[in-house]
Amino acid sequence: MVGFSQTHDAVCVRLRSRDGQTSYQITAQYLVGADGGRSQVRAGVGIDFEPLGSEGNHLAVLFDADLSAVLPDPPYVLNAVVAPGVEGLFATTGQSTRWIYDMEWHPDGANNSRTGRRSGSLPGCGLRLVCPT
Repeated sequence: MVGFSQTHDAVCVRLRSRDGQTSYQITAQYLVGADGGRSQVRAGVGIDFEPLGSEGNHLAVLFDADLSAVLPDPPYVLNAVVAPGVEGLFATTGQSTRWIYDMEWHPDGANNSRTGRRSGSLPGCGLRLVCPT
């Protein structure tokens, strides 16, 4: 997209091919600004971008375990653990026994001693950490 202009009933969008050799124009009723954080569409209509900051540091662990006894069937995509000391999220991977566990991580070591306790909080599930090859 090179640019666009708007009238009361249409939007004219100027486009250029990836190789830069061909330019053309299309006309539509709407132009949807779904082009990411550096959106030309958003900037073109004067909508400012306000950074939201960081979500912090997280540690994610890929593991195999049979969680069928502690999760609904079918499992949710995200499963929150809110018990004090073991807060985190389990996310599905599309395989029935493979999961991702994500927790807030403090690089200064504030919660590092709780990591082992977190993984041991599901007795009898046959937890096995997965090391990608």
